[in-house]
Amino acid sequence: MPWCGRREFHKDPATGPPPIPDIRQDKRAWFDYFDYDKNGSLAQDEIVRALIKTFKLSDDRERLDHMSGVVAAVWQIFDTDSSGEIDRQEFTNADGLADAIIASMS
Repeated sequence: MPWCGRREFHKDPATGPPPIPDIRQDKRAWFDYFDYDKNGSLAQDEIVRALIKTFKLSDDRERLDHMSGVVAAVWQIFDTDSSGEIDRQEFTNADGLADAIIASMS
């Protein structure tokens, strides 16, 4: 099956996909969970999608738009190499994007 931008899980229909790792407990596991193509980086839309799934925002259009705007507004701060994507190091560094997400949860 070709990759279509969605994670395809080999799952038991009774249990569903594996749970999303808690970003507060394991930033790397959270990043890897949403790095569907395993290229070691996440684009803006992938980060937004990950946040929507993490915070279960799919039914709240206003919050979806707000989340997308916030990610776009801070992107350049965390994309330190200006690659257009956040790599694992930029995400997990002290004061990286993961820490900003965690701080916003408080």
